[in-house]
This record gives sequence, structure tokens and C-alpha cells, in this order.
Amino acid sequence: AGTTLTIDTKGPNETAGASLADVKCVLDALNVPANIQSMMKLSTSAADQHSASWEGRQLSWSYDPGTGFNLAITGS
Repeated sequence: AGTTLTIDTKGPNETAGASLADVKCVLDALNVPANIQSMMKLSTSAADQHSASWEGRQLSWSYDPGTGFNLAITGS
């Protein structure tokens, strides 16, 4: 089993959560490819859960205008 990092950004209806700058910092530190980061930026609330993988890591994310951006990164 791998280790999972979850990031929940602060939505406008919430009092706590990470900033999008925090998410970008983590993605850059893990060297997440630009094409995956672009897919994340294009996520809308109309779409369901998204996922991608690279270098043995699995990413899944979603966006909701009320609760913000949620990301899970699992490594093997």
C-alpha cells in the first residue's frame, strides 16, 4: 500500500483549507508534469472526479465552486 497526501482548498463557503498557491507548490515539488497541471486548471464543477498517473503516483481531483479544489496523490 502506498502513502496518500490529500489537499483540500478553501472554498468560499468554508472557513479553513489550503490556498491554490499551496497546491501549486506541492505539484511543483513533486515534479507533476505540466500537462497534468493544465488538466487540473481546466477542471469544472460540471465534470466528475478526474485522475492521472505518472512515475508510480496516482492523482485524483475534483472541483466544486462551494468547497474548492480537492486533490489526492498516492504513491506506491
